[in-house]
Amino acid sequence: MSLSKLDLTTLAKANPYLTLGNADALVEHQEILDSLSETDQKELATNLLFHCPDKELKALGHAIRAIKPHDKDNGCFYHVLNRGFETRSRIKGLYDPANAHPHYLLSGADFAADLFNEFAELSARLLDKKELAIACKLALTTPQEARNSLARNVRTAFPDSLLSTKLGAAFALRREIDVSLLGDAPYNFFLSAEFNKDSYLEFAELFQLIDDKVEEIAAKMAGTPEIKRAQVLENMIALFPGSSLVEKTTDLFAAPVKTKAPVSGMFQVASPKATSTQKDSTPTNTF
Repeated sequence: MSLSKLDLTTLAKANPYLTLGNADALVEHQEILDSLSETDQKELATNLLFHCPDKELKALGHAIRAIKPHDKDNGCFYHVLNRGFETRSRIKGLYDPANAHPHYLLSGADFAADLFNEFAELSARLLDKKELAIACKLALTTPQEARNSLARNVRTAFPDSLLSTKLGAAFALRREIDVSLLGDAPYNFFLSAEFNKDSYLEFAELFQLIDDKVEEIAAKMAGTPEIKRAQVLENMIALFPGSSLVEKTTDLFAAPVKTKAPVSGMFQVASPKATSTQKDSTPTNTF
């Protein structure tokens, strides 16, 4: 069914993917699509791409190439739709479980903040309700040396966004886990002024980093100052209730302190000699 220019401008505000999400429809209406205003083209492209299911995105990419012009680019609908498609594809890659290195999409020579800025509305709609999951995934997979630049790029690509805020918090927790919880004095993680149970629980996925380190962490808890042990255990229970780390640390803190045997020749406690007239005797220390 052929659509008029008015039909297309009306469709742009709804779900154009159902009608135009295939090569035949795009080719049939290419001339009219090219004649739309820049505003209408972007609105149509935004809604078409937003409503495309993830599993159909690759097929849509093939359909878009069917209207690629041979003699012009800027000013035609293909240019707008193709840039929007690139934006959509990159954001999909941020939360795609099959992508082991999502930070590559927001760093390096291929980073293009202008794409996300140009399609800010599409970006915001695609990221909605996915910010926490993306932040956790980036915190788990981004190499330490790349985190600062990635955080800057996210602020540039998605200014004042929830993703930027969540990523900053996720990176901060990742740093605390690496430096303190997996360090030589893991008790400092629970004593830090930055310790925030509610915030840490929001990013609970990051604690998979210690799954195979529980024995090692628990053993190092022996270095916890006696006066700080109650606070450490309280915060640990709040964060990891019923966990093996809590169980092992509780047992360790409850165990009697082992005193070192005196070194021969340096310190000796003399045995008191009892007599019939002595009721008390005082140990005599010799050095």
